[in-house]
Amino acid sequence: MSDSSSTLAASLPPPPPERTDFPGWLPPMLVKELRQGLRTRGFVTTLVVFQVALVLLFIWSLNAGAMGDRLAMRSGSGIFWTVLCCLLLGITPLRGMASLREELDARTIDLLILTRLTPWRIVSGKWVSLMAQAALLTVSMLPYAVVRYFFGAVDIVSDLVLIAILYGSCGVLTAASLCLAGLPKLLRGLVIPGAIILVITFMNVMSFAGRSSLADSAWWTTAQVVFNGGLLVWLLLLLAMRWFAPPSLSTSGRVRGIGLLTVAGTPLFAFANEHQAVLQLGVGVWTFAVVCLVELSDMRLPMPAHVRPWWRRGFFGKAAGVFALPGWPSGVCFAAIGLALIAGMMLVVSAVTRETTPFVWFYPFWLAVLGWCGLVFPVLLMSFVPLPRAAAMVVYLLVQGVIGFFAAISGANWILQGNRSLEAVLESVALALPGASFWLTLADGKSWSSWEGPRVAQIIVLCLLVAAVVWRSRRYWRAVRAAGVAENET
Repeated sequence: MSDSSSTLAASLPPPPPERTDFPGWLPPMLVKELRQGLRTRGFVTTLVVFQVALVLLFIWSLNAGAMGDRLAMRSGSGIFWTVLCCLLLGITPLRGMASLREELDARTIDLLILTRLTPWRIVSGKWVSLMAQAALLTVSMLPYAVVRYFFGAVDIVSDLVLIAILYGSCGVLTAASLCLAGLPKLLRGLVIPGAIILVITFMNVMSFAGRSSLADSAWWTTAQVVFNGGLLVWLLLLLAMRWFAPPSLSTSGRVRGIGLLTVAGTPLFAFANEHQAVLQLGVGVWTFAVVCLVELSDMRLPMPAHVRPWWRRGFFGKAAGVFALPGWPSGVCFAAIGLALIAGMMLVVSAVTRETTPFVWFYPFWLAVLGWCGLVFPVLLMSFVPLPRAAAMVVYLLVQGVIGFFAAISGANWILQGNRSLEAVLESVALALPGASFWLTLADGKSWSSWEGPRVAQIIVLCLLVAAVVWRSRRYWRAVRAAGVAENET
C-alpha cells in the first residue's frame, strides 16, 4: 500500500510555480517601464517619505482634535490635499520628464527604435506606466481620506470627484512633461512653470463652467472635460514622439487633425448651453494656436516616405497631403483651413448666444484673413535663415511678441498722451503690419466696415504675403512633386 501511494505521488506533476511577473498580455513597453519605475529610488523614496509624514501629521492632528482643537483637524485635511497635489501635479510629471531625458541623453532609446516597438508604443507605454504609478500612490493615500471621514464632516463623493480631477490633471501634466523633455535645459526651466499654470487654469475654468452650468447639462460638462483632456493628452504624446522618432515618420497629419477636431467640437457642446459653446471655441482656438506654433516652425523639406502614403490614395489623397505634409508651406495651407473653420464656428456661437449687436457674416472671415497674415509673417522671415526646431519656435514666439507689443502701444492712448499725429502714424503702420492689424481690428470691431485707407493697405499686404509664400515655397513643392513622380513610376 505504501509502495503504490509513493508511486502515485511520484507520478503527479509538480505544482505550478507562483506567478511573480506581469502577465503576458500586457504591452512590452509598459512592462519594461513598470519594472524600472517601481524599483527606482525616486518612487520608493516618495512612497515611504510621504507615508511616514502623513502618519505623523495625522497623529498630531487627531490628538489635537481630541483635545478640542478644531483648527488642527482642518489642518490635517489641508495637509492631506497638499500632499496629494504634490504627488500628482508635481512629482509624477517631473519623474516622467527626467526618465525620458535620461534615455535621450544616454541614447538608450535608439535601441528601442531598432526593435519592433513603434515610437507611439514607446511614448504611450511611458505615459501609462507613470499613470499606473500615480494611481498606486493615490490608492496608498486613501486610508487617510477614510480617517478624515470618520473624524470630521467630510463629503466622500466630492472628495472622490476632486481626486478624479487631480488625477486627470496629472495625466495632462505628465504628457506635457514628456513633450517638453527634449527641450534644452534653459527652455525647460522657462516653459515648465507656464505649463503648470496653464493646465491648472484650464482645469479651474472647466470646473467653474461645470458649477455655473445648469444641472441638466452636468453630463455635457463632464463629456467636455474628457473630450478636451483626451485630445490634449493625445496631442502632447504625438509631439513627444518627435524627439526620438526616425525622420521618415511624420505625425503632422495627426497633430493638425487634433487641432481641427478641437475646434469642430463647438457645435456638439452648443446643445448644452451657450457657456459651453463659448468655452469649447476658446479651448479650440488655443489648441489650434499651439499646433500652428509647432507646425509653422518646421523648416525641413518633405521626404519621399512622407509623400508616398498620400500619393497612393489618388486625387483626394494628394489633396489631403497638401494640408498634412510636414513643413511650413503645408502648414500655411493648414492654417488657412483652420482659420476658416474657426470663423465658421464664430458664426455658430453667435447664433447660439443670440447676439443682439449688428453682425455681418463675413466679419469673422475677415478676421481669419488678418490672423492668417499674422501667422505667416514670422515664418517668411525665418525661411531665409533655417533654424533647428526648438530655436525656430523661440524666434517665432519672439516675433509674435514684438508685433503684439507694437499693436498694444499703437492702441494705447494714455501712452501717446494726446499726440494725434503720432497716434495716426502708429495706427496706420500697425493696421498694415501683419499680426498687429488682426489685434487692432479685433479690439475695434466697428472699423471693419470701412474699406478705405488702412483696409486697402491690409488687402495689399495680404496680396504681397501670398506672393511671398508662393515664391519661398517653390523648392518645397518641387520636392513633393519629385517624390510623387517617383512613386507613380514605381
